[in-house]
Amino acid sequence: MTLSSIPLLLLLLWALACALQDARARRIGNPLLLAGALAALLHLLYFGYSMTRASPMSVTTACVLALILTVPGYRRGKLGAGDVKLLLVIALATSPMPLLLTVSLGALCCAAWFAAAPSLWPRLPSRLRAALPALAPPLATLPYAPFLFLGLLGAILLR
Repeated sequence: MTLSSIPLLLLLLWALACALQDARARRIGNPLLLAGALAALLHLLYFGYSMTRASPMSVTTACVLALILTVPGYRRGKLGAGDVKLLLVIALATSPMPLLLTVSLGALCCAAWFAAAPSLWPRLPSRLRAALPALAPPLATLPYAPFLFLGLLGAILLR
């Protein structure tokens, strides 16, 4: 692991914590979201680039894009406030292309889980099912943070 990959590892660990919290309780706490935002902002201010080495202008574009992608869903009740804030922090830490990849891959993972969960869920270990109750069928609504985490992981691995 190189020194430049440490911020990405920390970003992934933070996103994993958000995903687990959402999969357990169907919400992401503001202290966790604020910690991620503060870390991404401090990194940007101290180094002059994002955790993916994007320029401040690129980060600004990603933040505007994150709001364009999430606020309509929030207003329609399809996304929670935590999902909006989570994607905004991811935008603050990355740039437009990783953000779009995160959303796209996250949506694909969500669709795959929606299709596979009814047959896969009963086969999972009971401890895992107990730890992640919000992912259980029936799937009227799903917490989105676990899928955004998978999308972010894919986006970082593809870079």
